[in-house]
Amino acid sequence: MKPVTLSVVAIALVLAVASGSAGAGDTPSQQCPTYDPLREPFFGDLHVHTNDSVDAFVFDVVNGPRDAYVFARGGEVGMTPVDIDRKPTRTWKLRRPLDFTAVTDHSEGFGVTRVCRDPTSPAYSLPECQLLNGIVPTSALPNPSDVQFALHKTISQATLLLLIASVGVVPPNVPVTCRLYPDQCDAGALSIWQDEQDAAKQYDDPCHFTTFIAYEWTPMPGTANLHRNVVFANEHVPGRAFSYFETSERARSEGKLDYDARVLWEMLQENCLDAGTGCDVLTIPHNSNFSAGLMFPDPHDAKEAADRAVWEPLVEITQHKGSSECRFDRMYGSGVDTTDEQCAFEQEPSLTLLPNQYLPPPPPEAFQPRAFVRSVLKDGLALEQQGFDDPANPGAKLHINPFKLGVIGSTDTHNGTPGNTDEVDWPGHVGNQDDTEVKRMSGAFTARSNPGGLAVVWAEENTRDSIFAALRRRETYGTSGTRPKVRFFGAWDFGDATSLCDDPSLVRVGYQQGVPMGSDLPPAPPGKKPRFVAWALKDEGVLDDSGSPVPGTGTPLQRIQIVKGWVDGAGATHERVLNIAPTRDDGSLRPDGSFSEDVDPQTCRATTTGSGELCTVWEDDDFDPTQPAFYYARVLEDPTCRWSTYACRKLGVDPFADTCLAQAETAQPGQNLYDCCAIRLDPVIQERAWTSPIWYRPGS
Repeated sequence: MKPVTLSVVAIALVLAVASGSAGAGDTPSQQCPTYDPLREPFFGDLHVHTNDSVDAFVFDVVNGPRDAYVFARGGEVGMTPVDIDRKPTRTWKLRRPLDFTAVTDHSEGFGVTRVCRDPTSPAYSLPECQLLNGIVPTSALPNPSDVQFALHKTISQATLLLLIASVGVVPPNVPVTCRLYPDQCDAGALSIWQDEQDAAKQYDDPCHFTTFIAYEWTPMPGTANLHRNVVFANEHVPGRAFSYFETSERARSEGKLDYDARVLWEMLQENCLDAGTGCDVLTIPHNSNFSAGLMFPDPHDAKEAADRAVWEPLVEITQHKGSSECRFDRMYGSGVDTTDEQCAFEQEPSLTLLPNQYLPPPPPEAFQPRAFVRSVLKDGLALEQQGFDDPANPGAKLHINPFKLGVIGSTDTHNGTPGNTDEVDWPGHVGNQDDTEVKRMSGAFTARSNPGGLAVVWAEENTRDSIFAALRRRETYGTSGTRPKVRFFGAWDFGDATSLCDDPSLVRVGYQQGVPMGSDLPPAPPGKKPRFVAWALKDEGVLDDSGSPVPGTGTPLQRIQIVKGWVDGAGATHERVLNIAPTRDDGSLRPDGSFSEDVDPQTCRATTTGSGELCTVWEDDDFDPTQPAFYYARVLEDPTCRWSTYACRKLGVDPFADTCLAQAETAQPGQNLYDCCAIRLDPVIQERAWTSPIWYRPGS
């Protein structure tokens, strides 16, 4: 679907696409014997880095794109630590394979990575390449082999700072290697881009496992994260992966900010959508929690609002660098544009991607609300209500929601290990920076990192066409790493709502009488209030080699919540969070709507047991047909132990113990393990899933 010019027909078209209101069966033609017109959930990871990314290569990551796809399909791959010959010393594999994966290496490093890896290249001896390869000048060292190996981690960290400096300034700094050897760098970038395509083609297995050709666009002005993952629908892709260096140069020629996403879209429009090859693409923002509020600016005009609704139908709500749903700080007792205490989930203590580990986390008022997805969704309603000037009709307004965002989760692994999200033995995500329990608990910010999340789509079959169509229409949800199944439908009338949850045809009724997650409700009949059916089935779980359940998987469900956002007649935004599904054995909600979050320290399981399945039909009694609104479901599992609790216990420190600080001082002499006992580092986690919203637009 192309961004459009501002005609009545074009605006109608873009709003129809953005509504995501296609019913079941309205997606690409059947290919698989398991084709399901009512759609199945497929679990994947759309944010994966390998050693083709510079910030993985410098940390000794050994896995390339093919290794990542092998891993996603359940195969075993090598991981750091590496030995003196940079060979991996351990292996890892998923307990449960994924259904789909996209490798999203940073395009900004394609050229310099390929050139610096090549010992025959004239650039190989440059200081920049020597740093990238972790090579210390041995003539200056008293004991070259030992010291060289010992200094490698420090060199890697220093190299990463240099890399951040290249894309963290405005305008960005092209690597020295590529300034001195532009032809070799350009050829290297094209070579890596072709190799990424070849790897995706090799491992794409329709009906069984899907790969997407993709990359990451990486602007970070002042270290604020404005990154997008660029995901292509099929094998028809541009001849190069456009980097921040290239879009910045064009942006300045057009009088735009270097990091303006519109320029990326322009180049994709020209080289993908307009290429006549069948190319299709979307871009997915991630880590808005580190964006300093710059990820989602007000559109300049109606065209940008319409374009944004098509180019970016999704946002990554969680990954290993934290949750971006919303922010509440229990230490301060307040939040960023919210009072929802569940917004304290996996939050990072920094405004941007370069945290200061020596300062306390900023207070909520230091954060911009638009750094968080829920506030962006609310502001999208407000901007749509205000409208944008129509250049074709002076004085007229076009009412477009530029931030109609569905949600996914992913990992952002830099180990080439997609879907590696189990809490019980998480091995880290960033090569030699967090490949042992000590490093993960004593690093600058790794203890606050997490295994990341997963992207889930409801699609007819496991093929590129079907999954990409689901991404485009936003029939998606994100999880914090576990695998519950979640349905969410909205309608004005579900018929006999009291028995819908017991009806085997619930899903068929949901599609026929309502709309799924990611869609717009149809126009409101007079006097009707919207109803929503939310259904969740717990993660099926997985057994370890001894036949015992793996902790953190198969966890019962505690509750389902509805999150509502709306705009009042004065243009002010509001939100409300409601518990709608019971979890007590007698099927009732506690009178105060509260739930126990206690965990047995010995078993790492909740002291009260939730449900294997939850379903409810909820009606919005406070509905006002004049006020635009969105609704999404948030499913909470029973609490379990966080990965850091398992890691700390292996090191001899128990985060639940009253003597935790004393243990941290003596368990590993010379190591800082105080994060095991940190107040802000909760020893438990409440895994969850977030659905894409359903929107209501007055007069839609």
